[in-house]
Amino acid sequence: MIPHKKVLVEVIRGSRGDPIGVVRESEDPQAPPGMVVLFSSPPSVGEKVYLGRYVVRPSKKSPGRHYVKAFSWASDPREAARRAHAREIANVQAVAAELGVELRPEPVLELALTADAGALAAVLHRATGKTVLASPYDVFILLNGRRGILVSRDFSWFEPKILPFSALFDEIHSDEHGMVVLDDAFDAFEAAELARILVDRGTPALYTSPESGTLADVTVILPKSSKTLEKLLLTKKHQIPPGTKGMIYLEILGVRPEEISFSPFKGV
Repeated sequence: MIPHKKVLVEVIRGSRGDPIGVVRESEDPQAPPGMVVLFSSPPSVGEKVYLGRYVVRPSKKSPGRHYVKAFSWASDPREAARRAHAREIANVQAVAAELGVELRPEPVLELALTADAGALAAVLHRATGKTVLASPYDVFILLNGRRGILVSRDFSWFEPKILPFSALFDEIHSDEHGMVVLDDAFDAFEAAELARILVDRGTPALYTSPESGTLADVTVILPKSSKTLEKLLLTKKHQIPPGTKGMIYLEILGVRPEEISFSPFKGV
């Protein structure tokens, strides 16, 4: 989510006697101190409040000037942030309900205050207690057994998924699990078949479907204490021809080459 910017407003009586606001302190350069604030539901005259959800609009009466239209506010800045992102937080709660997990309330508010993708994934993990994978494209997946949910960075949409499916993630946030991306040994068909076999055996896995002639990725998620994870990571570090490396990966994973129609004859 886009982090919420604090905007402190003092409520005064306008020229028509109705309550209006004046920005006194602001982290938002679009709503600088001195800008007028009009409220959908105004607080009392004399109060100082923080804006929740708001927009900056051009003035119809004074061309070239702008004002703030405030749709929510609160006396506490963290509550204002919560109200500013009420829709997104509701989507987070819907994601948790879909997975059948209970949200921890405090980290949910942090989601509204976090901009960095990696930090956001970490907060999402703390909020749900589930394994969260982060994508280079700022899309996250929460895992609960074979079930997962793709979530956009701004929480504007989410999509339930059943493993395995095609996706690429490069970061994991989990108390119990680690991740390895096998990106140097399998073609698209082999990657999809390997991921399917691993999931059928109880190991979460994903794959990518690149163009023909390009090696695919197989993302494998294993317990941090797993010797299998340790061996896969160690093998990945070595400069070995794809065919040979694929055979080693399969042996470590306990998968026979014929189960995925594996061909060791790949370009170096």
